[in-house]
Order: sequence, then C-alpha cells, then structure tokens
Amino acid sequence: MNIGRVLAKQDRMIRKGRKTTQWERIRRRLKIEFLAKGIVVCETCGGDFYLTFAHRFKRRFITDETELKQVALLCLNCHDRVERLPHIEMYDRITTIIENRI
Repeated sequence: MNIGRVLAKQDRMIRKGRKTTQWERIRRRLKIEFLAKGIVVCETCGGDFYLTFAHRFKRRFITDETELKQVALLCLNCHDRVERLPHIEMYDRITTIIENRI
C-alpha cells in the first residue's frame, strides 16, 4: 500500500472551514516528517487503517511548532481507544508511544 496515496485521500476528505485551515498545514508537514523517519503504520498495532495523529496535548494548544515529539501516528481504532481515556491516562499513553519511538 502506498502511504502517500492513503494520506492524500484522507486530506481530500477533510471538511473545509476556517478552524481546519491551520491544522491542515500542520498535518501536511507532519506527514512529511513521519514519512522521512520511516513511520508509515500505526505506532501501537502496526495497522494502516485510516492513519491519524494523536496529540499529547489538546489540539487547540498546538501551534505551528508541532513536532514529532508531540504527536503519535495511530490508526483510527487505536486513536479512538486513546481518546476515550481520561485526560491524564491519554497523556501517559501517548507519551509512552513517543518514548518507545526513540
């Protein structure tokens, strides 16, 4: 499966609006950084079903300075599981994923 094609398809599915404009720009940069590091599958289960980013902090606090050390690449199922956790557990889980990457 071509990860670039999958991520491009996901980009087209994003709802256009003023709230998503900044996030779309950050997403593009993150995708390039993850591809350069060779991270092309879910960092938890290894799947490639609708890859998305899980943030260590709430997205509203993320600026253009977003880097690999603040997000994890997860499939939709793992992302949903992490997002349902209480906030402190979610932070700990994503931090563990990011630390295991290094």
